[in-house]
Amino acid sequence: GQKIRIPALKRALLDGGARQTGITPQPGHAHKLLQEDSKHRQSFTNSEEPYIDPILEPPTISRVDDQLKQIATLLEATLYDKGNYRFPVKGKKDLRLDLGLFPVLRLKDNTRIIFLRPFSKALSELSTIRSQWEPVFFIRIPASNVSIYYLLDKIIGAVNLDRPRKMVTFKDGGIKTTVQAKWIIQLENGLPDQPHRYICLTPVDQNEGPFPETIFNYLSRNRITFWGIKPDGRIAETRSRSVEHNTVVKRQIPISEPKLFIRRTLPALGWRYKENVKVSFPYAGIQVNTNSNMLTIDNKRNCLIDFGSFAGESIAAIEATGLKVISLKNPFNAITYMRRILVKLSHGFTNNPTIFVQNLKDEKGVSFTYPGLMIPQRDGQTLITTAFLTDGMIKFLESRGTQIINVAP
Repeated sequence: GQKIRIPALKRALLDGGARQTGITPQPGHAHKLLQEDSKHRQSFTNSEEPYIDPILEPPTISRVDDQLKQIATLLEATLYDKGNYRFPVKGKKDLRLDLGLFPVLRLKDNTRIIFLRPFSKALSELSTIRSQWEPVFFIRIPASNVSIYYLLDKIIGAVNLDRPRKMVTFKDGGIKTTVQAKWIIQLENGLPDQPHRYICLTPVDQNEGPFPETIFNYLSRNRITFWGIKPDGRIAETRSRSVEHNTVVKRQIPISEPKLFIRRTLPALGWRYKENVKVSFPYAGIQVNTNSNMLTIDNKRNCLIDFGSFAGESIAAIEATGLKVISLKNPFNAITYMRRILVKLSHGFTNNPTIFVQNLKDEKGVSFTYPGLMIPQRDGQTLITTAFLTDGMIKFLESRGTQIINVAP
């Protein structure tokens, strides 16, 4: 029979992250990647021309084909797995690529990936393909069953070989959105003044619930597509979730004036705030009687809120009686004011809190970081933030049982 040389596939052929140095053909599997074009096909018994024997397809090929179609959909790519692709060669007969044996995945930026079946030989016409398809990568499909995770590893690893990416972030209305995923591919748009798009894919448990549709749409408007991929290859669906918690009231509180801000914010937290409370304390040998503002969180935590009426020595005299004083003076900053009150009364809080949309492994998935404070309470939590919140973001916070106090000019 005819002898076929099998060249090394250099860096373009990726298999298990290692460089492929050659592939051993199986006896009788004389498959050739590129067939010379001729009007009259020779009989495959003619030893002068390699032939394709269709009965040698392995039983796992249909499953792999289904997975490749899934991946093409996920990556918004085009899969060519039927027919032939003709390569014109100057001064010679055209060469043809059998797409049934060597499927081709074409990405949005025209990057092409050629999949090599487990029974196929290495291609010897690399220069011909590369001269017309640049960039192009080659990925061998194992003979055994492989998961969609394996194929995604190979594809994204090839495309992102020189620029691996595990995270995409952006800011919108003061909110920082972070998308962390195992596989991220950047889609080139071809326009220098337009931002790129990203497709982010990450593994999720088989029983993972649906992804909130409002968040999926929000990411899409910001040029990010996020999919959770289950072990069986199915996509975690998106669905509008009904809010199981009580309706959370979003309060819009102005921050133009300190006293007005405190007067509205503290009661919104469920705390008692009373103005013009009589206060008496000894100072410089006399008993001083005056009025101030009293904040009470519970039976053990209360304090006076002062807006500059007390001097430093008088504050020390009041606190010597066991009553704490919080002096709120200029410059006025709503978040700073609230942080000082929480620290003074030893109440827990989180600066610039981050909330994950789903509890995925290794902090993968989508999260939002809000400017402001998250305050835990008996019946949930309250976010005090200066960020602009869209209706979708408000619904997401409501689904987490989060009360919103939006402070804005």
